[in-house]
Amino acid sequence: MLNTPYPKISIRSVRRLPVVAACSLLLLGGVSVLSAKAENTPQAAGLSDVASQTVASEQQTRTLQRQWSDEERALLAKIDQLTRQEAMLGQQVERLDHRLQQKQEQIDAQTRRAEKTEKLRQGLQNWFQISAQELEQNLAASQPFLADERRKRLDDLHSVLLDGDIAVHEQFRRLMEVFQVEAEYGYTCEVYRDKITIDQQQREVDMLRLGRLSLFFTTPDGEQGGVFDPLEKRFVYLPDSMVADLNQARQQINGQTSEALTLLPVGRIQP
Repeated sequence: MLNTPYPKISIRSVRRLPVVAACSLLLLGGVSVLSAKAENTPQAAGLSDVASQTVASEQQTRTLQRQWSDEERALLAKIDQLTRQEAMLGQQVERLDHRLQQKQEQIDAQTRRAEKTEKLRQGLQNWFQISAQELEQNLAASQPFLADERRKRLDDLHSVLLDGDIAVHEQFRRLMEVFQVEAEYGYTCEVYRDKITIDQQQREVDMLRLGRLSLFFTTPDGEQGGVFDPLEKRFVYLPDSMVADLNQARQQINGQTSEALTLLPVGRIQP
């Protein structure tokens, strides 16, 4: 008869369960032998229950070990996946930082170019205004030919230069256009009909412009002629002896006669 107390199995003693299981099998063997000798006794029934509980605990422990092992492998796989994702995200962050730095450098370069462009624009507009003022002074000091036409051209130019909605290159083009027209007056001749004030009377005459040098006139009937006096800033009549030359010059400019040497009182250039 076996009188030892029943063994106790717990989760903490899992590592020792194989030994316990072996002991349990020996115990079962012993129980079987004893059961043959002491069948149907209370002690034999108790030993059988202990052995059954031990086997059940071992099976439960092995099941838990398999579950823990599966969870461990799953967690390790998840950690490996997260590690790779972290590395990829780190590379993406590095690339984005590099692109951000490039964009910032581009923005800085564009800002510097914009500042230089603004300074250049302001410098050009100041030069436009100075040039327009010089054209005004030139208009006031020159012969009064085509006064209304030239006055209107300069007024239009001032409007263009003061209009902030017009691009700088267009303002420059309009300014150069006025300069070109004024320059062409210096090497061209023309005859045109206009009204002038002479001897406090307004008369319609044929104006004869010789470049920017002299401005003559003849009456439509060709009986009288005169010139603009730049010193007195007024038109004066010329002697009748010069009227024929004026008429001849007017006809040559209009292509009515062939070119010939014509003497006109163009004055002299003061040193």
